[in-house]
Amino acid sequence: MSGDLTMFRSAPGVERARDIIERMGERQISTSPANYEVWTTHVAGVKPDLSREIEARLQRGEQFADEANEELFERFFANTRLSIQMLETSETIARELDDTVSNLRSAGGQAGSYAKVLQDAATRFEGGVDSAEFRSVVEHLAVTTHEMIENNLKLAEQIAPGAGTANGPGEREGRGADGWSDRPR
Repeated sequence: MSGDLTMFRSAPGVERARDIIERMGERQISTSPANYEVWTTHVAGVKPDLSREIEARLQRGEQFADEANEELFERFFANTRLSIQMLETSETIARELDDTVSNLRSAGGQAGSYAKVLQDAATRFEGGVDSAEFRSVVEHLAVTTHEMIENNLKLAEQIAPGAGTANGPGEREGRGADGWSDRPR
């Protein structure tokens, strides 16, 4: 949102935010981020065309159902920086989820293969084995166990919170481990 945002700073800004939420509540408008952005922009008068549209609808007695608010958001905010960032973030999350699902499927296949190796070893031991065969089975188990450990460690790194970010687990740039901004309030 561009324009003079000083009206949203400090105690008066908190009061203005409450007023906006109350106005939305009076009209039974859900307080989604997009709806809040529409109504905050209207109250601030930052987009005169939006304010004229809302005022005209209010004069006609129209209800602001989710569809109406969504249409206003699409018309007046679809190409804003925030909307573009949200779209890019959604695409990134979708790619990461797809990668994670692929990795989990692969891990499931590896776990199945490892289970077969263990079952084969158990079957061979049940029939009785000499010391040379025992050594061979144990060596094979050791190799496949190490491979399974390496694969599990890689998978754990890929799906751990904070994986792929510059910060530690649970942290995002500019945010503390609790998810709140590190900047003074």
